[in-house]
Amino acid sequence: KYVECAPAKDCSADTAARLVYERIACRYGPPESILSDQGTSFEGSVFKMVCQLLGIAKFRTSPLHPQAN
Repeated sequence: KYVECAPAKDCSADTAARLVYERIACRYGPPESILSDQGTSFEGSVFKMVCQLLGIAKFRTSPLHPQAN
């Protein structure tokens, strides 16, 4: 368990999905799960589709509950 950071020009679902695929899945293999907040970049249909295609279980934190982040 560790944090992976990458610079991004915007915070769209397309960018988030591309970064997960290029920076994580292609290097280390797809993770078993991803925990994210309920931001629009992680709730978009493109990001959900990438998670589904790679077999990644996606979990999200409760709204306004910073202890889970």
